[in-house]
Amino acid sequence: MHPRIDLHWFRLSAFAVAAAALSGCASMSSNVAPVAAGYGSAGVASAYASNGYCYAPPANLDAAYNQPYQIDGQSYYPMQSSTGYDRRGTASWYGWESGTVTAMGTAFRPRALTAASRTLPLPCCARVTNLDNGRSVVVLVDDRGPFVAGRIMDLSYGAAQVLGMVHQGTAEVQVQVIPSGNTALPPPPQPEVLPVAQRVISAPPPVAQPRMVTPVRRPPPPASPAPRPLPAVQTQPPKLFLQTAQPMNLNEANRERRRLNDFGISTAVLVPVYSHGQAFYRVRIGPLAPNSSPATFLASLRRLQLGDFSVATQYG
Repeated sequence: MHPRIDLHWFRLSAFAVAAAALSGCASMSSNVAPVAAGYGSAGVASAYASNGYCYAPPANLDAAYNQPYQIDGQSYYPMQSSTGYDRRGTASWYGWESGTVTAMGTAFRPRALTAASRTLPLPCCARVTNLDNGRSVVVLVDDRGPFVAGRIMDLSYGAAQVLGMVHQGTAEVQVQVIPSGNTALPPPPQPEVLPVAQRVISAPPPVAQPRMVTPVRRPPPPASPAPRPLPAVQTQPPKLFLQTAQPMNLNEANRERRRLNDFGISTAVLVPVYSHGQAFYRVRIGPLAPNSSPATFLASLRRLQLGDFSVATQYG
């Protein structure tokens, strides 16, 4: 098997890249589209790859996971466009980290047809061909990696199995970015247009002309005052944060923030709270990105023993 230690820790704290994702007004998203059922399908919000098809919405280049980042002192600069991307190199695979999250903050599923790239904009679709045996697979690129020198892409276990490279761990591949297409989705039903029967309407019979009566002009009613406009309703969603459940003194709070920084969570800040005239502090992370899941981040923080956190909401 190939070494995965550094990438394992990177994905265990994938909210670190996605929490570089903790940069912008956001709310927890619950509208995750259903993915194709069965082995070999993958879904990331509305994106998916299954059975030779891949659909990905246009990459949000302002999202934190498409911004420059640093791993182990090495800086990486995601591309602004993947058009015409066609490269060869060594690919590896990762597959037994189920339950962790991707750099986009979505759940990683080993048997889905997904892949990780250090610099391709997320998400995008790519065709990967094993140059040793000619097999190919269409994958959804939704994660960052591999962070091992000399490798071009990290494939999920499901994609590696299709390519026949599970046992050897790595393979020489060709990676070609392909246009996103939703041909695997059935088109929406078109409304049925029914013919309308033409009815012939006969002319009404003539009516007798009324006698001419001089109308009496009445004064117009007094004008009603214009209604006052209603105040605008604020529809901006609240901002979500993660913060330590219990307040701490300054030394404890600084120590907790440094631990988070060591795991790549650079958005951790101290928030003062006051009790009986004495200052205490909470460590706050956020705000969360639009496609993030606070429950997933909380589970990852607990798994890494980075403290007891809860979700905090801020309006305006």
